[in-house]
Amino acid sequence: ARYGDRVVACHVKDLAPQGQKLDEDGWADPGHGTMDWVKLLAALKKTTCKLFVVEHDKPSDVTRFAKNARDEVAKWG
Repeated sequence: ARYGDRVVACHVKDLAPQGQKLDEDGWADPGHGTMDWVKLLAALKKTTCKLFVVEHDKPSDVTRFAKNARDEVAKWG
């Protein structure tokens, strides 16, 4: 809350459950992993964040990742 007016972008990544997605180094598409996005988004709504930058270090299917990331972030409106 103290620095909420300084947050203009959010770096979005997600972690797969332990032992899953080993072929992707344990990363998951945003919204398909273990991160508590409900809680994180509630905190982000108290900031000036308007930009989400999604990342996946090693997607096995770039098209799947891009679609899932787009679809997930679109829900956050």
